[in-house]
Amino acid sequence: LISAMFSSVKPILGTIAIAISVYSLLGLVGMQILLGSMGTCSDTKIKFMRDCWGQTAEGEAREWINNSANFDVLPVAVVTMFTLATQDDWPTLTFAGIDAIGQRLQPEGSKYAGYMEVESAIQNANP
Repeated sequence: LISAMFSSVKPILGTIAIAISVYSLLGLVGMQILLGSMGTCSDTKIKFMRDCWGQTAEGEAREWINNSANFDVLPVAVVTMFTLATQDDWPTLTFAGIDAIGQRLQPEGSKYAGYMEVESAIQNANP
């Protein structure tokens, strides 16, 4: 049993290396497309990151908040790709990517929210 465990280490490490390589490649593609685009200002009336400072009319401080899973740096992009591959909260990441309109710009909002549910209901209604 112990020798079987030790003999399986090399194939497991090879598989992990291949997975990290694929996630890194896809993370680089994600960085090319979504670099700096998955952040948002705490004040939804602000459109640009450069204007997201000071206080709102209600006296709350404005701050630019990056999504915890983003494509700003390669290590985080690799973890984001792993998160998407394991399908852990992937709809939130999908809508954050869809809503992104450019670097350091406020997302436009969930313009496609509900579309997937309606499409699924239509497809399942007609077997």
